[in-house]
Amino acid sequence: MLLAMSFMVHAQIPNSGFENWPLEDNGWPVGNPIQSTDTFPPGIGEYSLKLVNNEGGTNESDFGYCNTFPFVGSWDPSFPISGHPNSFTGYFKFFPINGDTAVIGAVLYLNGDTVSTAILRVVSPVTEWTSFNIPFNTYETADSASAGFSAYNWEFGQEGMPIMHGNSELYIDNLNFDNLISSMDDLSPTNKHLKLHPNPAHGVVFLAMDQATTDEVCINLFNVTGSLVLAKKLSGTVKSIDLHNVGKGVYVLECRWANRTENHKLVVR
Repeated sequence: MLLAMSFMVHAQIPNSGFENWPLEDNGWPVGNPIQSTDTFPPGIGEYSLKLVNNEGGTNESDFGYCNTFPFVGSWDPSFPISGHPNSFTGYFKFFPINGDTAVIGAVLYLNGDTVSTAILRVVSPVTEWTSFNIPFNTYETADSASAGFSAYNWEFGQEGMPIMHGNSELYIDNLNFDNLISSMDDLSPTNKHLKLHPNPAHGVVFLAMDQATTDEVCINLFNVTGSLVLAKKLSGTVKSIDLHNVGKGVYVLECRWANRTENHKLVVR
């Protein structure tokens, strides 16, 4: 079953694969994000987050950063979590100029108070996509979190403007708690009893069975972090799924009927 794979998480990071833009309306309200088509791992999503410094600039818009904090200057929690995350994971590339330091981090809270942080500072070039798995400091429990990145150095809770040394670039993709999101290419079974068309899909996708049947098919649509996005029961000879309310991205469609269960990769555009 899908949830036994690495996509299961203990908490939900909003728009964790940066597939839904503009980011300010989709979980990342603060910063100067750039939409990039350079993504990782292969086959998971179409976009990543790119941050670029404008060295010498003094306006907030010159800084290469992005975070989930509620507003500029806030250090407050921004999304609820469940379970007990032990680490903050994802993928990154960094191209520093003039000694810039990139910062990748997440913060856990309980009742609005900080209980743990996971911070990685990157000082050397990382020119190929590389995974990060940053442990949280020991804590007992948390109910919310925030996350953020920058192509320059900063400290959690810092006041005043940080310093940029160059036009450094930082790329981030496919965030998670505890488990790295890996390729989904192996999810589709070799001996398929149904096919999805069209795939990639826009608006609607049809299920084509290898044998015509009126059997009821139970479907569950999961995003790459293992969160259930849609659940339906399909009946009749023509079976289709309305995707108009499903955001762009890569999903896993679990289909159950008779004595069979199949998981299929579905790309929504």
